Amino acid sequence: MKNERELVIEAQSGNREAFAILVKMYFKKIFRVAYIYLHNTHDAEDITQTTFLKAYSNIKTFNPEKPFFPWIYQIAKNLSLNHIQREKLKAKKERVTPEGNHNSDDYNPELQLIKNSEATVLKRALTKLNRESREILILKHWNNCSYREISEILSIPIGSVMSRLYYARKKLKAEILRMEEKNKWSAMRQN
Repeated sequence: MKNERELVIEAQSGNREAFAILVKMYFKKIFRVAYIYLHNTHDAEDITQTTFLKAYSNIKTFNPEKPFFPWIYQIAKNLSLNHIQREKLKAKKERVTPEGNHNSDDYNPELQLIKNSEATVLKRALTKLNRESREILILKHWNNCSYREISEILSIPIGSVMSRLYYARKKLKAEILRMEEKNKWSAMRQN
């Protein structure tokens, strides 16, 4: 199996199979990036495909001496943020309040809580964090990036990565505790 650098060089020479291997290597990670920003499977799939199309058309501008993931991550992030901005403008223009992120035919709140309550709480808590905190947690814990990779992606020193990660974890923990406390009070009021 060829290493990432060799695959990039071959892709830059027009080898589609080499690029297909890169897609296979990073598809899930890029999908997770898009999903965390967009909270919607369909939009995340579209952004993931667009990310790889854009990467393919711009592969010759990429420096093969650098890691591929930070570059493609940045493309996915920018496309996701642009999509969010377009949707906000569209909603404002149409004056439509977006309904939830799930299809009401498929969604059963009780079943969802029973099936995956911890993941649901975590996901909700993440959405409450600022973009900077959410992004660094996603990079470290969902995309398993090293401190060095995060440093390159965010263009910050490794010491700042460690500091931001520490404070992001603290914020996430505080948000989860706040949500749990709120849920306890709601349950007590219903009884």
